[in-house]
Amino acid sequence: MTVQWKDMFSANEALGTGPVSIDPYVSESYFELEREHLFKKSWLHVARANEIPNPGDFITREIEIAKASIIIVRGKDMKIRAFHNVCSHRAAKLVWVEKGSQGRFVCPYHAWTYDLEGSLRGVTGEDKFVGLDRKNCGLTPVACDLWEGFIFLNFDRQPKQTLAEFLGGFADYASGYPFDDATSVAHLEFGDLHCNWKAAIDAFQESYHLGFLHKQTLTGVFSGKDNPLSDPLAFQTYGPHRTISLWANPDHKAGRVEKLSRQFGSTINSTTGETRAATQAKLFAQAPGLNPARHPNWALDVNVIFPHTIWLAIPGAFTVHHFWPITVNRTRYEAYSYYPEPKRASERFSREYGFCHFRGVVSEDVYNMEFSQTAMESGAKKLLQLQESEICIRHHLAAVDDHIRAEMVA
Repeated sequence: MTVQWKDMFSANEALGTGPVSIDPYVSESYFELEREHLFKKSWLHVARANEIPNPGDFITREIEIAKASIIIVRGKDMKIRAFHNVCSHRAAKLVWVEKGSQGRFVCPYHAWTYDLEGSLRGVTGEDKFVGLDRKNCGLTPVACDLWEGFIFLNFDRQPKQTLAEFLGGFADYASGYPFDDATSVAHLEFGDLHCNWKAAIDAFQESYHLGFLHKQTLTGVFSGKDNPLSDPLAFQTYGPHRTISLWANPDHKAGRVEKLSRQFGSTINSTTGETRAATQAKLFAQAPGLNPARHPNWALDVNVIFPHTIWLAIPGAFTVHHFWPITVNRTRYEAYSYYPEPKRASERFSREYGFCHFRGVVSEDVYNMEFSQTAMESGAKKLLQLQESEICIRHHLAAVDDHIRAEMVA
């Protein structure tokens, strides 16, 4: 098998080859550094713009790591803005629902009113306030920007980088990907997991475990006689962001239900077949940055958008994973699978099969990562041993540490 993997590893020798410390996964003090110098200072993906298509449409997000509740709203000018979900009167929570559409926001506490641009428009009993300055009592804005329909926030009042600067070469790599073709979404939420947020991300950015932990759900999909350990095809870094390409076993034998689903569309778990091949060819023409190794047995690209988001670029669909830190050993994990809107019942069957299979695979990861967190907290081990194909874990730990150090001296 021809792969670029060894070359990619050699080109990143600065990441080291020895064991790595468990401390970043269990240290309360390190978690507080991540809160103050990483999550409050970085661009964070929170939603898709098509969730709020019309003026007045809004969503709210609870960002525990920043100790913040956020309103994201599309204004009458079609611009998307973000604000702290806090009334200027006595800091009451302004909006208590997850989504909606309205022309103004009215505080449930004392009925102070704000427009879609965040300006204060109504004060109950305003004549009883002394020297109230409406202009300085609007909603507190949060830096907000978009890339390819992805909404990002930054809690730094004056971000040191624009979103474009933050994404850097990663945006060039992803250029042309047909995000807008996949408008049907399935949401998977496991709630609060007992694990550090980095441990959760680690489970999705290495392929070494695929043939073992997932031997029931992914048998022969990403491993085979030519690649028994599911070694990746390529590894790329773009500043703190990274990409690995996974190998597809061309000899994978699909089960009866999977075969049927493939007749009707390219599912999220299928890696071979005529439908898959045709979808791949179209995808590479649109987004030539994918599959940088140009390997004929490419399955998908795993993309880590620093610090907490993973985007799986898959022919015919894509998934987005959020890993939101709550405490040092609690993480809120959400996954979203995006597909083209099914036009026939057969396409819906293909989509539902793919999502159900995906849910089964992820369930195996969740069980394992929670046990691993408990084991790390036991103190039984002080170090983690990483092999070559787990280089993304090294890169992520280094990127987190580098970002914290840079912010602390800024």
